[in-house]
Amino acid sequence: MLRVAREPTYTPVDDVMVTWNDMEPYVVPEDMTSANIFKYRLGISNRNNPHGHDSSAILAYLQRPIAYHVFRQRNRMNLNPRRVCSAFIGKRCTHSRTGYDWTIRLPGENAPDSANGWWYYLSDAFFSMASTLSFLNDFVRPNGQNQPKAASGQDARSDDDILTNSIPEQTIDNHSHIEIGNQSHIGIGKQSHIDEDQLSTLTLPSSGRDEDGGKRTRRRRALGMKWPTNLDDLIRQALTESLLNLRNKTRGNYYQIPYPRGKTLKVLHISDTHVDPEYREGANAVCGRPLCCRKSDGTPTNPEDRAGKWGDYRDCDLPIRTLHSLLKHINDTHKDVEVVYWTGDILPHNIWESTVDEAQKEFRDTVEELRAAFPHIPVYPALGNHEVHPVNLVAWLYEEAARLWPSLFEVPKGESSNILRAGFYSVSPLPGLTLLSVNTNFCYYLNWWNYLQIPDPASELQWIIDELQKAESRGDKVHIIGHIPPGYPDCLPTWSRNFRRIVQRFNETVTGMFYGHTHYDEVQVFYDEHGHPTEVAYIGPSVSPFSDLNPAYRIYTIDTETWEILDYETWYMDLLSANVFDQPFWRPLYSARAAYYLPSLSPTEWHTWLQRLIYDEVDFQTHYRFVHRDSQTFVKCDNKECKRERLCTMVTSDTSADDACTRITWQLLRHHYFGLR
Repeated sequence: MLRVAREPTYTPVDDVMVTWNDMEPYVVPEDMTSANIFKYRLGISNRNNPHGHDSSAILAYLQRPIAYHVFRQRNRMNLNPRRVCSAFIGKRCTHSRTGYDWTIRLPGENAPDSANGWWYYLSDAFFSMASTLSFLNDFVRPNGQNQPKAASGQDARSDDDILTNSIPEQTIDNHSHIEIGNQSHIGIGKQSHIDEDQLSTLTLPSSGRDEDGGKRTRRRRALGMKWPTNLDDLIRQALTESLLNLRNKTRGNYYQIPYPRGKTLKVLHISDTHVDPEYREGANAVCGRPLCCRKSDGTPTNPEDRAGKWGDYRDCDLPIRTLHSLLKHINDTHKDVEVVYWTGDILPHNIWESTVDEAQKEFRDTVEELRAAFPHIPVYPALGNHEVHPVNLVAWLYEEAARLWPSLFEVPKGESSNILRAGFYSVSPLPGLTLLSVNTNFCYYLNWWNYLQIPDPASELQWIIDELQKAESRGDKVHIIGHIPPGYPDCLPTWSRNFRRIVQRFNETVTGMFYGHTHYDEVQVFYDEHGHPTEVAYIGPSVSPFSDLNPAYRIYTIDTETWEILDYETWYMDLLSANVFDQPFWRPLYSARAAYYLPSLSPTEWHTWLQRLIYDEVDFQTHYRFVHRDSQTFVKCDNKECKRERLCTMVTSDTSADDACTRITWQLLRHHYFGLR
């Protein structure tokens, strides 16, 4: 059971009951199967535990610093780390200080390699900077129940204490340190007051608008910074620190609420399948051409050069049997998926020898595979650069797409003409959400036809502006799917710059962007002209193993009220073990929030995480391993130039500008040569 200690001793007093009813799990017992991992719900109680795991068993799964987020900066909160740890789990903790990082670990527990990608840390639950009023209230008392019991001699606080504007002004203890705006206020030897005027600009983001159309905002007064003696006070104190550090008023810099405001939606993201109908088990995998493992490559004399049954890490595309295994696994495991985003590149890499007839057949066959796998789920596709076979010939492709795509989803009236003309469309999958499928072949630098219509081939950018304007007027949120990420070097600078400006203008409307093309599992953060993070593009991993990769896909959890991405999970198949044991096994690789210690997936949190990668080599190598999905053959990134390229890829959203990359490079140089942060 969890116990709360009274200051100044660590003697446990009254028990506190905390129950998770609707939270994603951070603890996965060893006996849990992969299929049940994401269904697991943790319960901690001072009476009957609903899942049969007592607190001592749960504590055994603590694999990371409990107060990682709280004590990253030594003066961030006026809380002694030993007291916090003792408050939760008695005297079993020790604390250490390394530079400016405070961590608390269990005795004998080192920070292990995050191979499993799953752990539970109390800091996310109680101290998350992303925790706002509604999240904390729901967390402590789901559905108005399960109120934590106050410590002896005290009354439980009411909702009004937390959720109204009538919180009385209180003082800060001696030697407290807080931050308001860009100023620090330290009370030494006397009590200091927080001026109400200093808090007048603090606002919380809201999922909707008031009846008069204005944004909902709430003003909060400061709470006392005294050491808490019960769970309510502890949460209040964490909340105070969150409010005092809300500094920027742009949506991208708010700390988003990780707890859903509405129902959640599961979205499957599949990209870059590259199914090769000519793939043959045992064929030559080192043929010397751009694409190998094909029937025409013959059988090599060296057994090590033979293609595997389920695919190959070398320059080979996906056998059809692996696609069948993937679709069967998704249907068996993810029965709660309601929407599929399919971001292109379904044809193989044999661009030098394809014909229109072959390309048409392969395009048609893959569409039919998806339709058969998801007969009752809408599949929203986007065109990839490898669909235009032979190279850059698109007339047949648009005709096939206009004919076949209506079998995957209901094409709105008038959008068939857009598909037939230029391969892009707009649709409303669910009330309040507009989906734009953009044709990024109009930004592809190897599509030479684009150079005849710079800066806006097929007037696609103008179409995007018009659709976003309509969605903004309706109050809809927008998801954008495409193939080539706008910040990737393959996208023409003029198109990339204009697209970034459009998204920046509508950053309150665009809540998610999903791409493929790179074959890597990664994200791309968009910045405005002042260097503030505003948007995030999610780049899904490839199903094809080409090259040195494990097949993978993503599952996004999305809030249906705000249409923000709450979390995503990457699942993969280990190609080596599948070929050795002749049995593909799809399993989770990681959860973004759990593996990367993200309180939320807001642009600001992603930016903070990127900054952490500059200085924390362990976190960087963990990310780099996830990029390649634990591939057995990927090349290690163990030098500063490789690290710079990887980080620059994630901060470049406009290929015509390198401001963000320059900042990253300068930070790396300062850290590498001078040890500075």
